[in-house]
Amino acid sequence: MPGVVQEGGGRLREARQRGAFSARFRGTSGSAIGIAIAIESGEWESLAKPLSAFLDDVSKHSGLDLIRAAHVAQQSGQGPMMDLAKAAVAKADDNPHVWLGAYTLIIEEGLERRS
Repeated sequence: MPGVVQEGGGRLREARQRGAFSARFRGTSGSAIGIAIAIESGEWESLAKPLSAFLDDVSKHSGLDLIRAAHVAQQSGQGPMMDLAKAAVAKADDNPHVWLGAYTLIIEEGLERRS
């Protein structure tokens, strides 16, 4: 069998990797899958669209999901970081993870003095 993998140019291994990759994201939104694919492939420029998609219907996402997306936008330099953070805070309720995530995002960006 090792010859099959070699002769197929590693296609069997690649197919297994793709299967494992897609299995990790079953039941997740298309935005989350788009983000994961962009990160896995290193194509940072393609993150803007799936990150922006979180704002298309904010009601579908938790405050935690939105603040995580805001952090991905910050780290990649792609997408609407501040809009995602504002949407996350609006849905935060009493979730300390969202509030702490928003706080660290603002501090890291040096925006704490901005009104």
